[in-house]
Amino acid sequence: MKVLVLGAGVIGVATAHYLAEDGHEVTVLDRQPATGLETSFGNAGNVCPSYATPWAAPGMRWKAAKWLLERDAPLAVRWHADASLLHWAASWLANCSRRRFEQNKARMQRLSHYSLACLQRLRGSLGLHYDETTQGILQLLRTERELAAVVDHTRILEAAGIPRELAEWVDAMHLSPYALIAVLTVVYLILGTALDGISMIVLTSAVILPMIQKPGFDLVWFGIFIVLLVEIAEVTPPVGFNLFVLQNMTGRDSNYIARAALPFFAMLVLTIGIITVFPDVVLWLPRQISPEFLK
Repeated sequence: MKVLVLGAGVIGVATAHYLAEDGHEVTVLDRQPATGLETSFGNAGNVCPSYATPWAAPGMRWKAAKWLLERDAPLAVRWHADASLLHWAASWLANCSRRRFEQNKARMQRLSHYSLACLQRLRGSLGLHYDETTQGILQLLRTERELAAVVDHTRILEAAGIPRELAEWVDAMHLSPYALIAVLTVVYLILGTALDGISMIVLTSAVILPMIQKPGFDLVWFGIFIVLLVEIAEVTPPVGFNLFVLQNMTGRDSNYIARAALPFFAMLVLTIGIITVFPDVVLWLPRQISPEFLK
């Protein structure tokens, strides 16, 4: 089949590549003398699945209405008698509900992960190099309200299986035993900023347990280790999940709660270090009770 692609930007060229790969005769037309000289020229794009979120979200109805009254707002609509425009506006307003937002967020996760996989294959097969980075996105939050919104988004990512994929990524690194423990500690501390302890264990245990068994770690020791680690993650200042609960219960500001949690956090970290270096501290009593089980 002969296919004509209008526009030699990122989307047009990628479309032409996949069509040609599929056996079609492709022609790309652009008014510029070379590829990527219009919208794609000065545009930076991110393929970061966990960062992708629908524009139609709770609270956006009022925000959009406010923007329409501002001169330099990021939203501008040229209203005219167009049934398609009115239908789009009605559909967008309907998708700003909580239920629709969570459905669309999960759908975007699947699409984003697929896009990321396609990009990785394309870069590998063609040897493409550009100003890329693969270290993720660091998001800085200025207010507790912004932080609460991120926690809410993370809960939706949890349902989409992100914690499990994070554990699978650690497994693919093929680390040494103690490097594995160190990386798992960091992973659980990150998960503790948005998930409760039970959710962390349930969502990751199916992947984590085989990883722990390979280097020969005692599972009873690891059970104690993981319980302590989850407790540390829940009280890690200033973003541990339980700290937000305490803040709501006491009415204190987040800085006060974080300072109050520091001694407990430090003691738990010290305990983790001790049982990692001296595992017999936690295994001695179980061995006395059931020596044939724990050897």
